[in-house]
Amino acid sequence: MDQTACKPAAFEPATLDCDYILTHAGGDPDLLLRLCVGLLDEMPHRTAAVEAALRKGSGIERAVQQLRNSLEILGPGRHCYTVETLALAIRDGRSRVVRSEWRRLKRELAELVPELQRLILEVSSPRSPVQ
Repeated sequence: MDQTACKPAAFEPATLDCDYILTHAGGDPDLLLRLCVGLLDEMPHRTAAVEAALRKGSGIERAVQQLRNSLEILGPGRHCYTVETLALAIRDGRSRVVRSEWRRLKRELAELVPELQRLILEVSSPRSPVQ
């Protein structure tokens, strides 16, 4: 993920940028739906992999990179800044910062789940004609 696209969390909205995600999906609502469902399906596995790597003390960079790659479809946001800060702390060996940024990222991901679910419902719900 391009580090210049990430801004400090205080300046980022708490909600998903649906236009960004739809653009990332090439304007295809079906692809958007598949990407969001796929992200929701793999997020627990990616976060569990990071947790396991943190407990084990190895493979942390790879697990965080895989999670970061999964989150790229969402575009810039608080999660982007936090995952970048986490990756830098891992690289620099700052374990206290790693733990705090990981807790922050887990909270942000927990907030993203219902937003993704709402987006999926919006995209998958049939539209009725306007009267």
